[in-house]
Amino acid sequence: MHLTGPGRARRAARAAIALLLTAASAALTAHSAQAATSATHEVAYHGYHLRVPTDWPVIDLATEPGTCVRFDVHAVYLGHPAGQERCPTHVVGRTEALLIEPLDDTGTATVDRDTVVAAKGTATYTPRRTTAAETGQIRLAVPSAGVIATATYGTGKPSAERILRTGRLDGQARAGAGRLPEATASATTLDVAVQRRRPGPQPRP
Repeated sequence: MHLTGPGRARRAARAAIALLLTAASAALTAHSAQAATSATHEVAYHGYHLRVPTDWPVIDLATEPGTCVRFDVHAVYLGHPAGQERCPTHVVGRTEALLIEPLDDTGTATVDRDTVVAAKGTATYTPRRTTAAETGQIRLAVPSAGVIATATYGTGKPSAERILRTGRLDGQARAGAGRLPEATASATTLDVAVQRRRPGPQPRP
């Protein structure tokens, strides 16, 4: 069929509109997928708040003590892991996950020289300047809420850090019973405490 000039123009216009609609639909789908991926909700524990992806399950270990605390799946665990967890035989790999524990005697036992300590009255995470090998986890002690958060990661350390940076305190936050080494609750790291414990040269009389 031979199309006149106006007929060809109408056909070209319809094709252009169809292409625009297809592109708009693809863009809307991509935006929806991105929004679903970046959607977060707030988790609170002992007055300490963090924002985590909405698809991460939140498990209270006080009410589900048999839960296996696994760092190979996305999840938030609240409380101390039980002594006898029901874990699968093989757990392989590590990904972004979160464990928030009370900063009591059990919690302070996990504090080491790589632990970041939020300044007094804050839940602020400040990355350490270190050349140490990656450990696959970041520990943040928040003395003003009496908690310690362990954020794990595989290849997604920036994602774990973004979660820790969302930390805030509410009016229910209270200092815990446990004490950090050398009472360094206001320090940003435990480096000061570690240096103090190291024997150095004694001054000459």
